[in-house]
Amino acid sequence: MKLTKKQGTVLVRYIRETLEEYFKEKTVDIEGYVSEDMRDVVSREVAAYVTFFKYPSMSFRGSSGCMLPIMSLGKTIKESTLKAAFRDRRFIPLMKSELGDTIVELSLLKEPVKIEADSFSEYPSKIKIGRDGIAIEYGYFRTLLLPQLAVRMKWDAKQFLSFALLKAGLDPMDQNSKIQVYRIQAQVFREEKPGGNVIEEEFS
Repeated sequence: MKLTKKQGTVLVRYIRETLEEYFKEKTVDIEGYVSEDMRDVVSREVAAYVTFFKYPSMSFRGSSGCMLPIMSLGKTIKESTLKAAFRDRRFIPLMKSELGDTIVELSLLKEPVKIEADSFSEYPSKIKIGRDGIAIEYGYFRTLLLPQLAVRMKWDAKQFLSFALLKAGLDPMDQNSKIQVYRIQAQVFREEKPGGNVIEEEFS
């Protein structure tokens, strides 16, 4: 599913509204927040991630989401928003005073595509920076690095794969044949500044 910029803007603003209402001990029903023509969109099962950044440094402040489309988009966005803001174990919970310095980003994920390769050394040549994210599957464990991360960090494909393996708790030098590598693409919407204009990011 591909969203229009207007639809992406509505969803990013819904994420911010969810945060603001949380501090008032209130909740925002997405079905009531969006227009009638968008209710079908938020009811579809779509994989998505919500990410927060500190402004203006754009340092990472939390992220959460679903790599697979197991819930409606509306439910995924709401649950991911609250988890990324308040239950990401890498950070203390977001404080109300931080709202004015926090950028909201939403990534809608396409279906992961398994990369077929005869050896680990082939994987980087099958990953395009700016287009592909990397998902790692090892047994029952899955982890994901979104496509935009490699661009922002100025990694090449080999570095990107290494960091994906590290995030999965795996040694990049231990090229276990049971490790499955997937590429995954995303449509990304982000605030230019906290509460400001929403843009659809294009990476190359």
